[in-house]
Amino acid sequence: MSNLSPAQFGDQDFDTVYHLTDKRNFKPNPSKVPNDNTFALQERKSPGLYASDAHGVEHWWNGSGYHRPYVAELHVPKGSAQQERWGGEKFIPGE
Repeated sequence: MSNLSPAQFGDQDFDTVYHLTDKRNFKPNPSKVPNDNTFALQERKSPGLYASDAHGVEHWWNGSGYHRPYVAELHVPKGSAQQERWGGEKFIPGE
């Protein structure tokens, strides 16, 4: 996860993803290993962040009852958000 913004390099170099969070002033922690909240065949051992596209926010909020008071919009380098798990979430590697 980087501190680059779309304004620096143009929107075409970034994907927009969303992360549901309890934190009003959410900031990604590149060394945190996230918890798996869905069924997984392998335990997550590498740091990063789970996020989703705009449709995924609706799915997690209404379809799965995963209520968090805030949604963080993140701009990540294109291709860095890897599709994972059966819930449609994307994993963004940390360090």
